[in-house]
Amino acid sequence: MEELHEIANAYFEVASRDIKEEARKFFNKLDSNMDGKVSLHEYLGFMRQEKYQNLRSSDLFKQLCRGKSETLEFMDVVTLYYIIRSGRPFCDGCNQFIKDTYFCCIECFDSSNENYCLCCQCFKSKNYITGSQSHRHQFVDNFALLELKRAAVSNKGKRERMKARLKVIGEKH
Repeated sequence: MEELHEIANAYFEVASRDIKEEARKFFNKLDSNMDGKVSLHEYLGFMRQEKYQNLRSSDLFKQLCRGKSETLEFMDVVTLYYIIRSGRPFCDGCNQFIKDTYFCCIECFDSSNENYCLCCQCFKSKNYITGSQSHRHQFVDNFALLELKRAAVSNKGKRERMKARLKVIGEKH
């Protein structure tokens, strides 16, 4: 979780005033008794009220707490805010929050609103549903998926430029 704390902190440091204000408002919504920190009770109540079912976990709350603290401080909540805004996944095999590299089904990613993601342990142990009738899961890690998408966009741009050139050539005759 430490790496996510660092990422969230880096984003917060360079964020616009509006984004920082959104994060402060998010913290204030969680801190229902306005004591400057968020207890487990406040956290779970907020997650229930806001319909963040996957995040309604005392285990995730403990992971967000830094050191021996049993409450979330402002920057811990900024990390939670980052997790929500960035769409960090939960494992579809074991339902645990994925903090690190994960595997994602390319077919599900491309064809539906729902990703099918696995933590490394579930991927290695094949702890997943093998796929629907429409396809069998084809997993790649999140870094490989990003590269595949970048290459697809790059190739699409090349194809569009080629079509434009061919159109111009066709107009000259």
